[in-house]
Amino acid sequence: MPPTPQPPTPYAGTKRLQHLRNACIVLCFLNVLTGLVSSGFTVAALVQKFGGEQVTNSLYLMLVANLGLTAAGVLGIAGLRNGSSKLLTAWFILMVIVALLYVGTVVYTHLNLTELRIKVAKAIKNFMMMYGSYLGRYHNGDATLDEMQKNRGCCGVQSPLEWKTTKYAKIPDSCCAVSKDCNIVTRRNISFQAAYTILVSLNQPMRPVFHDCGCVGPMTALPQSANDVIIPSSLAISSLCAFTYVLMAVYCCVLHYASL
Repeated sequence: MPPTPQPPTPYAGTKRLQHLRNACIVLCFLNVLTGLVSSGFTVAALVQKFGGEQVTNSLYLMLVANLGLTAAGVLGIAGLRNGSSKLLTAWFILMVIVALLYVGTVVYTHLNLTELRIKVAKAIKNFMMMYGSYLGRYHNGDATLDEMQKNRGCCGVQSPLEWKTTKYAKIPDSCCAVSKDCNIVTRRNISFQAAYTILVSLNQPMRPVFHDCGCVGPMTALPQSANDVIIPSSLAISSLCAFTYVLMAVYCCVLHYASL
């Protein structure tokens, strides 16, 4: 008895193509959700002036990228559901722009903080070079530097050892965390290196006597904390954009070859 003929099976790649399309839609929806949530946090950061004025431009740049990501996600979903090549082409162009905006946010934020740290370091160095002189006292430079070192718990630009190269050539009292124990050393007629060694040895983890860190870090701590959020967030979202872009490109290529 001859075998019963079987009905023709549908194209084997149709289901895979459908699954790929659904995965792209899910990713586009995730882009919309990510853009909306990130926009909300960015607006809140702008309102609360998170990180100070130094990071305001970075936050505005990130907000534009977030809104672009949201718009791209909506465009991608519409293009996939309607099978519109024009919408998908517009999505590809917009996603490139959005990715560049996120990368630009990372680069600008990093360069902005680097420039700020350089300016702060130069300003502190200038105060240090005039410390103890007539100009330092007359222009309140000494008082400003002393207040900064006391309040910020720091000494020098990057290290207290930098005081050795100044005209003052001594460790000022404002570098002391505990004046009673520290001033005994700073006011003794001994070499700079000897005084520094004694002060460092007096420091204890739970009871620091002497500020042994520079002032650039504490003075830029606020924008640094903002950068520690902006840069990783922008990199993570740009990675999501890249993954979505690649998957959408694969889907479009498979769809093109399946229609031949």
